[in-house]
Amino acid sequence: MKKTLILLYTCLVLAAAAGLWFNRGGTYLAERSLWKLSREYDAIVNNTTGTPTQNYVLLLEKLDKFIRRYSPNRVVSVGYILRGRLLTVQGKYALAKQEFDEALDMFAGQEALVVQLLLEEAQMYALAGDHQGVADTYGRIIKEHALTPHGMQGPLILAKYFVQKREAARAKEAYIAAIDHYRGLITKYPESQVEFQSRLLLAESFKFLEDWDKVLELHKETLLRFAAPEFWNRQSLLYVIQSINSATILRNKDFTTPVTIYSEFIQKYPGHPFNDDLAEYIRRIQYMEARTRETGAPVDASALDNTPVP
Repeated sequence: MKKTLILLYTCLVLAAAAGLWFNRGGTYLAERSLWKLSREYDAIVNNTTGTPTQNYVLLLEKLDKFIRRYSPNRVVSVGYILRGRLLTVQGKYALAKQEFDEALDMFAGQEALVVQLLLEEAQMYALAGDHQGVADTYGRIIKEHALTPHGMQGPLILAKYFVQKREAARAKEAYIAAIDHYRGLITKYPESQVEFQSRLLLAESFKFLEDWDKVLELHKETLLRFAAPEFWNRQSLLYVIQSINSATILRNKDFTTPVTIYSEFIQKYPGHPFNDDLAEYIRRIQYMEARTRETGAPVDASALDNTPVP
């Protein structure tokens, strides 16, 4: 009996190992095949002299065979994306949408893939000049995948899309919707990374509306309330500092307010890793103020990062 159990266990282990090996082999073959198809796709879309229609048809057929052979492997999602892009380039937008929708059904529940597919669909609508399609697709990302990076950025991306398309009324409407959205996230996720990111994005929304008092208020509160280093990276710190400097020094020649804010932070959080940077900005602001009063030269807040200070 014992020998039988050992033999059975050995068979199960070997079977599992074989399954893993074959799965790995299948993934390798799929990735290798996809690499070749991707090169064909690049050759078609980067051909500046024009691509015969037959080349599109042949590659679409190859991608279809690839999808049917390797479904539901994750790499199949790229096959759908390439088919959707090829159809979009040809102006066959309805067929492209069918590709993206079929992939969305297949990979439902895999959030990263779903978001990527929705972004592809939004790009297809943008190329088609379908503003409402873009808005609806980003609306889905924002609603269903709110805490993903694209979900967080979505309201602003949509608003900037309408700015780029010179749809002033829709851009303003989108920025107002973004403000409501980020305020909702701040209320729902207090004292979290979500609130922190929402505050930065909310301030960006107020910039478009030129409500500089709100921009300054938000950045001051964010800097003084979210002092923990894990909330920040170098880029976000510089963004907040530069925004404060722009809202005060550049717009109003107000040198006092930023110095007050940075001094308050240093006093409130002694020994904080940001203090050296903030102290240096204080020194540069005070030097710039003195030079501006002395020479009467226009204020350039961006020069604070490169201003030589004796």
